[in-house]
Amino acid sequence: MLIQLLWKAGVQWDSSIPVEVHSMWLKFKEQLPLLEEVNFRHLIIASNSIELQMHGFCEASEKTYGACIYLRSTDNQGKHHIALVCSKSRVAPVKPVTLPRLELSAALLLARLCTAVKQALEIEIKQIYLWSDSTITLNWIDTEPHLLKTFVANRVAEIQNLATSYKRTIIAIPICTKENQIDQKLVERCSSFKKLKLVVAYIRRFVHNAKNPTSKSSGPITISELEAANCTIITTTQLATFPKEIHSLKNENDLDKKSRLIPLKQFLDKHGILRVGGRLKNSDLPKEQKHPIILPPHHHVTRLIIREEHERLKHSVPQATLYSVREIFWLLNGRNITRLIIHQCVRCFRAKPRGMDYVMGNLPQERVSYSRLFLNVGVGYCGPLRGISKSIHSNNATNFVGANRELIDLYKLFQSTEHNKIVKEFLNQQKITWNFIPPRSPHFGGLWEAAVKSFKHHLSRTVGDTLLTFEQLETCIIEIEVILNSRPLSPMSSDPNDLQPLTPGHFLIGGPLTSFPQMNFKDTAYNRLSVWQHAQKLRQHFWTRWQKEYLYQLTVRSKWQSSSNHCIKLGTMVVIKEDNLPPLHWKLGRIVAIHPGPDGIIRVATVKTDTGEYKRCIKKLCPLPIEPLSRAAEEVEKSSQ
Repeated sequence: MLIQLLWKAGVQWDSSIPVEVHSMWLKFKEQLPLLEEVNFRHLIIASNSIELQMHGFCEASEKTYGACIYLRSTDNQGKHHIALVCSKSRVAPVKPVTLPRLELSAALLLARLCTAVKQALEIEIKQIYLWSDSTITLNWIDTEPHLLKTFVANRVAEIQNLATSYKRTIIAIPICTKENQIDQKLVERCSSFKKLKLVVAYIRRFVHNAKNPTSKSSGPITISELEAANCTIITTTQLATFPKEIHSLKNENDLDKKSRLIPLKQFLDKHGILRVGGRLKNSDLPKEQKHPIILPPHHHVTRLIIREEHERLKHSVPQATLYSVREIFWLLNGRNITRLIIHQCVRCFRAKPRGMDYVMGNLPQERVSYSRLFLNVGVGYCGPLRGISKSIHSNNATNFVGANRELIDLYKLFQSTEHNKIVKEFLNQQKITWNFIPPRSPHFGGLWEAAVKSFKHHLSRTVGDTLLTFEQLETCIIEIEVILNSRPLSPMSSDPNDLQPLTPGHFLIGGPLTSFPQMNFKDTAYNRLSVWQHAQKLRQHFWTRWQKEYLYQLTVRSKWQSSSNHCIKLGTMVVIKEDNLPPLHWKLGRIVAIHPGPDGIIRVATVKTDTGEYKRCIKKLCPLPIEPLSRAAEEVEKSSQ
């Protein structure tokens, strides 16, 4: 390490070394005499040995990584003898390398060292154990090399080749660090608080049986063992998040004024658990409720406890869940963390799915460009004027029979290939392009779908449940049409001297519907125009006002101004909204394709379900609130890039 530091500092052979390196050298020199006190046994295998095991350990840091080999021999009396065989270390590369990759390099060094020792000893070793505390390394070794990046794949392939000659290879993680404590990696591997307590209870039983071979425990886990496991989990969690506060309380010192625990008047009970002091000491409440256990807001144990209580209470609301949790535990920032955990509950989400928003898209060219009236149109089916009937009954009059026959013929016509071919040829001859919006996405229709909404608004409020004849209904519809075509397209001015605002009626009666687009006479003087051209200029005056009064209003997005919860990407699990089904019957699907718009915003996606693939607007999709990748998996992704 010292030589590497000198090389990185660019020190020449005749120049002085940096102060930091010089200090490290002096410290290293002072410790050299301590080597005289280190002793190693020359005999590494016990006499009368009947079984041999090889144990290898590897470890890595940001500066170095290494490996060592031990032999455990068992004599004919059942006694075990352990001896160090050899070790090897390496300096980390000068170029920065992530810690997971250094752990993998240490595992490769261990595999090579183990193979060399096994070949050199030339004795029968019954079992070989290789130990590492890196779960990322374990996941890499269990993965096919062709699925990994080059750096990782080469080393994993060599480790797998070397490990095939071993009878048994185990790569494990530590489960206990200190007495009455457990490793945080073990905590994060458990998906429920109940399972975590059982795991810790079995670990404590194993430790007890190892220390007390004459009084071993067996059988199902008892209540006392579960309570001891719960105590171990809580103390481990608190020591990991409140080390300064616990140290101060043990030494009977005052807490830091900036500590979050000062308002709680905290104290340590006889088990070393941090509890709330509070002001309820003289109440009749049970001791656990008067002095609940303090837990941090963003710890994995806290999330497990909230999730377990939420499911026990049949997926109750955040307030009820938090109330039940507070009978035993006091969560810092409990309201927000409880709301967040329940927000991620998949079953609650299925009962009440949440849709997504995206930024309102740019207006199409047809909406913001001058063109002849009805040159670009949109059409939509208005649907039923009142509620949908469950069944329809009628007599067998000739008019109903004829209507039924006409509907059948109309259905056959729409389904016939010949009719569709004729329609396609007509559109091609007239140079008309028919564009479909995504299924079940009326807001993609924009203006014409808004007109349908406005029409239903007036009709439902004027007609209601009144039964009308055909002529009465037609008259009512025409009156509503007049009202809609009389709406101002721009805000009305309070100044009586201003011109009247433009309405659709100005465009409808401004000229023949079959006229072709004319030349622009806006900048031509009146004395140079014929009577017909002068009339055209008056028409074009409306378009000038349309641009000044109405077009610029469309710049502002009135809604869908942000996409705060937009998380659609390939592989996302979603629930597909169905208007005619309850939420719990909505289908599950996975995004297999996305279709960004010209502005790069995803508004349409293709979803694959058990019945096929469908293209849907993302407002009809509700992504499942599945938790993000675990911390180890995220490190794997970052390290393999």
